[in-house]
Formats: sequence, C-alpha cells, structure tokens
Amino acid sequence: MLLTEMTFDDQMILTQYRIERLHRFFADGLLRCVLCVDHYNILTIHCLELETVDSLLINLEDFCNNVWLILGAEAISICFLQEEILRIENHRFCTAIY
Repeated sequence: MLLTEMTFDDQMILTQYRIERLHRFFADGLLRCVLCVDHYNILTIHCLELETVDSLLINLEDFCNNVWLILGAEAISICFLQEEILRIENHRFCTAIY
C-alpha cells in the first residue's frame, strides 16, 4: 500500500470530520439534527423540530452549496419524524426532486 492510499477507516474518519465541520458551520440551524452519510454518499439530515426544517428550506441554496463543497455528497435528504421531506440531487444549482 502506498502512503497516499486511504483505508476504509481513514475514509470514515475523514467523513466524520467533514460532518463535524458542516455541523459547526451551520451550528444554529443544525443544533438538534442528526447527520449521517450513507454508502451511496447521500447526506441524510434527521430534524427533531419543524422550525429546523423550515430554517433549512429558507436557506436551501446556501446550505446545498456548502454541503457539496464540504462533503461532496451526491444528494441531500432532509427528514422530519422519520419522513423524507425533501431530496436534492447534486447539481450546480439546487433543484428539488419530488
């Protein structure tokens, strides 16, 4: 193995650091949210409060751009009470898929 190759554990640690960075960047908006990235590279945001979902939707374009810049996620899924509210694919501009 070359020194520049990343192991699976290295990738998981890097992903966790990126999620923490995103969480800090949007500290107020994601305070009571659980973020996870699955093996399809989809960021899922589980919101516990409806106000948090509203805040994310209001600032959606800025949030999407930062998610794709920091995480490089293929898509973003916003969930409230275990129901997907919105899924956005990775495009240059935010376009919702209903």
